[in-house]
Amino acid sequence: MTQGSTGQVDNKAPAAFDALAYCERTLRAGDEDRWLSAQFASAAARPRLITLFALYHEIGRIPTLVREAPLGEIRLQWWREAVDAAAAGGLRRAHPAIEAGAACGLFEAAAMARLHQLIDAQARLLYDDPFSSVEDLAGWLARCEGALAAAAARAWEGLTPEAGLALEKAAVAYGLARRGRVLAPTLAGPLAERAAELAAEARKRLGELPEAAAAGTRYLCLARLYRGGRKPSGLSKRLRLFWATATGRIEA
Repeated sequence: MTQGSTGQVDNKAPAAFDALAYCERTLRAGDEDRWLSAQFASAAARPRLITLFALYHEIGRIPTLVREAPLGEIRLQWWREAVDAAAAGGLRRAHPAIEAGAACGLFEAAAMARLHQLIDAQARLLYDDPFSSVEDLAGWLARCEGALAAAAARAWEGLTPEAGLALEKAAVAYGLARRGRVLAPTLAGPLAERAAELAAEARKRLGELPEAAAAGTRYLCLARLYRGGRKPSGLSKRLRLFWATATGRIEA
């Protein structure tokens, strides 16, 4: 398989298209928010985003699939080695997300620190280590949701430090709103308050994101739909993403 500078999958590599189709099916079934968000991205950017989000979904499932922490650690190490091998151009592990990622340029050198960060963060969920405070959970979300948003936005390409920090805050606000009640049910009230605070802080700088970065992270605008423990409908998500795309604004 080969890859182009645009991130599009080489149309002469049918195996890559099969792998991308797998990623899209996986993402659509397991993470509607990010699948919908990717549909609003350009045709050139979409394969990379779908693959990145599917990779994150697959890694994020590991704590729910194993009963013993060492088994989860083995699976996380497999993914670390798989992305490293793909980045080095060596023998790739047999997984569609690795195949598709290699084909669309996901494993570029600048992205690797973020990819390792979001893999490493999942290890905590393998152990009986509940989040002790809102800031404890927010810090963990910065290492996984924040790393994912940075990778989706290609934060290493021209983002100012202030815009990068705003993006991380928006990602944490989204994670708190969407996942907080599941990850830390005893902190539900303070979680909602902190999510709103972070969203307000992020809003001041999110307008500075380049269009390409905003296009990769539009799912962050769905955060407000989850506040108050709500479960948003697919229609409400589509309308919110349409608004964000039309206005060029991301408001977590």
